[in-house]
Amino acid sequence: MTPSPVYSMSFSRDGHHVGAAGQHGYAAILETGAERAMVTLVGHVDTLAATAFSRNGRIFATGGRDRTVRVWDVRTGELKNVCSGLKAQIFAIGFTSDDTRLVAADGDGSIARWDLGSDSLVSVVQRSAPGPQRPPAQVHEPLAPWCRMVEKIRWSDLRCGCGNSGAHLPTALAGLLSARAGREPSGRGLAGHIEEQGMLFEVAVSVTKVLLIALEGDLPAASRRTVLSLLLDMVSGESHYSEARSGRPDLEIECQRIVSERVEVLHRELREETVPGGSAYASEILRYVQ
Repeated sequence: MTPSPVYSMSFSRDGHHVGAAGQHGYAAILETGAERAMVTLVGHVDTLAATAFSRNGRIFATGGRDRTVRVWDVRTGELKNVCSGLKAQIFAIGFTSDDTRLVAADGDGSIARWDLGSDSLVSVVQRSAPGPQRPPAQVHEPLAPWCRMVEKIRWSDLRCGCGNSGAHLPTALAGLLSARAGREPSGRGLAGHIEEQGMLFEVAVSVTKVLLIALEGDLPAASRRTVLSLLLDMVSGESHYSEARSGRPDLEIECQRIVSERVEVLHRELREETVPGGSAYASEILRYVQ
């Protein structure tokens, strides 16, 4: 059982491993016949639609709506390459016979090739216009601002409430912030990781940055309520004792400072109450930062 719907699966040539990828950036590699993931791959922030193993079975590639192909070490799950250059959702991935180059195709009909040894884009071949009967080009939404912020943060360098690094948090944030209208957002990967009983962990500061940017956009009502609730937890909490020992005794003050720099989004919630109870959350948050 996987935590998110799976939209693409691939087997290694020797049949020993299967790779899966799907909603909210979920990706994992399993040993054939195993019930649990051998490694979970964290880095994508949106739905994935393409996967492929190299011919030697040592590396695994994933791609989708964030328009990047990420290349992973099968044994360790380490991210080896991030291949960019395509401008639409990626639907197909493949390796050359010697595993030195990676090829991917997107929804606009463009095909890109990357050299894995130098981590460089070799070429992009774009679909040519066949004539006046050409169908209109597919329109793709730009990557959301909160996604770009997620990609800038070195999550694996941050301490998390689970005792490991925050490397898994981009997937959890995608589950919360990418929820479609009418569906309950999935924030299961956030509980107990950002804070525990009002005690904050190092990842809280970076999560605050992401949530504020997301709040400025067009979020479904359920996601907005959850985001406002999380922001209140972070500005009203205090550093976990383990963080104080590690030199971060004032995480709540850092979170408050970040919120104070973008208070207009909270004032808008006070004026418009975009979700039921939203103005009450905004008022409480402002009480801590003003």
